[in-house]
Amino acid sequence: MIQAAPGANLLGNPLKVVLWLVEEMKRRGTPLQAGDRLSLGAPGKLFPLKEAGKTYTYALKGLPGDPTTVSVTIK
Repeated sequence: MIQAAPGANLLGNPLKVVLWLVEEMKRRGTPLQAGDRLSLGAPGKLFPLKEAGKTYTYALKGLPGDPTTVSVTIK
């Protein structure tokens, strides 16, 4: 594991980010639609992914289907 960060790092609660996105997209004239997927941002420290051949996995815990993961392999 490179790092772990609580969801509270996202405006104190990830749901606050969702509410902000709903209002912001409505303000821009492109309201969110049923089935839209949201990226709430990075709760942890950002860092460059440089090592060729290395795979990084991002895991979200505490959601239905726990854990939800996505992996990226650097070329």
